[in-house]
Amino acid sequence: MQKIMLEFDNGNHPELKDYLLTLKGIKEADVTIDDGLVKVTVSYDEELITPVVILSEIELFLDIIKNSCLYAFDKFEDTNEKYHNTKQHVCCEYCHAGFIEDLLKLNGVSRVATNYLEYAYRNAKEFTVDIDYNSNKVTKEELDKVFNDLSE
Repeated sequence: MQKIMLEFDNGNHPELKDYLLTLKGIKEADVTIDDGLVKVTVSYDEELITPVVILSEIELFLDIIKNSCLYAFDKFEDTNEKYHNTKQHVCCEYCHAGFIEDLLKLNGVSRVATNYLEYAYRNAKEFTVDIDYNSNKVTKEELDKVFNDLSE
């Protein structure tokens, strides 16, 4: 049994939890709102459903597939390294969400947090990302590539 928390900057629905529990492979689901962010935590059977499919199901249910607002995630996996990087400019929220989704797909990346909301809406001087990862599954160079591909 695996666990994942996906954090969105909008897109709540009162029936999201019930919908998630109907999906094959999802054993538990919880939806909370904390400081304006929607946190969806799911326990699932990795042989029946993946984090990418869970994200897609949430985006489809909330009708946000074309304007994803994925802000952060935590797979609750063991890690042995931390990655931190900054950029002076990030293009837009769509590029940011795509960046987070690319990291979600990388085996070995456990947790991603950014300051995108502060950067975009509260005049933070630079965009920052913090990643917890397992260096036996993903390299710093792979993380650098995904980070450098983030549009400015």
